[in-house]
Amino acid sequence: GDGTMVACSTGTYQPYTGQSSCLTCPSGSVCSGATVTQCQKGTYATSTSSVCEQCPKGYYCTGGTNLTKCADGTYNDLVGQSSSSACRSCTSVVANCKSCLLTTGQCSACNDGYELKNGVCEQGSNELLFTYNKSYSETYNANGKQKIYLKESGTLTALNTVKGTIFLVGGGGGGSYYEGGGGGGGYTHQTFFTFSANTSYSVTIGKGGNASCCWPGGCNGGTTKFANFTAKGGREGLTESDQCGTSASGGSGSGYGGARGKNGKPGVTFDGEQFGGGGGGGGADGATKGGDGGGGAGGKRYESGISGIDGLGGGGGGGGRHCSSGGSGGSGVVIILIN
Repeated sequence: GDGTMVACSTGTYQPYTGQSSCLTCPSGSVCSGATVTQCQKGTYATSTSSVCEQCPKGYYCTGGTNLTKCADGTYNDLVGQSSSSACRSCTSVVANCKSCLLTTGQCSACNDGYELKNGVCEQGSNELLFTYNKSYSETYNANGKQKIYLKESGTLTALNTVKGTIFLVGGGGGGSYYEGGGGGGGYTHQTFFTFSANTSYSVTIGKGGNASCCWPGGCNGGTTKFANFTAKGGREGLTESDQCGTSASGGSGSGYGGARGKNGKPGVTFDGEQFGGGGGGGGADGATKGGDGGGGAGGKRYESGISGIDGLGGGGGGGGRHCSSGGSGGSGVVIILIN
């Protein structure tokens, strides 16, 4: 060369004389001129480091290039730490804390069933805090448990994390005409459910099936949905057909609809209430009864059937004679019972 002496740049070194180039600094070390220094525990180095960096808060360093973040649910408020034992549980600062700030231990979220208030995890109220973009009703049962009725389709947004039971009832089936069968009560579905904070859930309330004023029968009730859970609507009642030779029969559901001149069957009981009663069959000398749980009564001779009750998923009653219409089914419902 031209005899010019050039110093090795950061990240390189050269321990020998008379050389025309520098060597790359080994990983996890820092280099200066001819010197190579391996970074020890509590420090680390990157490819551009000129000195071994002190391990920062929230991490631990076992030497070389190793820079390891403390695991979720732990923190480290000291520098220069070399072992995972330096990462302490968030609960060592605040009891029942689920996650905290990495470098201070300040709690940021609590375990299920607890709420963060003024930096402390307090026992939750065991009530669902929520918003609903449609009308709803709310009460407390005999045991003091929160109970919410959703009777319109909409979107529910949970504001806290809490566990409960979801009970769905589909729409009741419509009753048939002319001594026709009563509609079946809406089917039901019950499941345990955990509401997550700041999460929205879609709600669809099944409509009651339309009544029939002509052969062969009424219409099925609509399906009720909450999140991924469903409850089908009750089946329609059927009427007699001279052409096909079939007899009037009640629709199936939680409570079966009554055949011609027969009472509807009772529905399903949830938390002391009945839902999905079948509609009574039409055509008797006296009106037949709808099943407990919102089933409509069947019409006696020459009278129309009574509709099932909305919000209970009751089946509509069958109609009497001479083109008397059946009753329509009642709409379904979603009930939330907080444990």
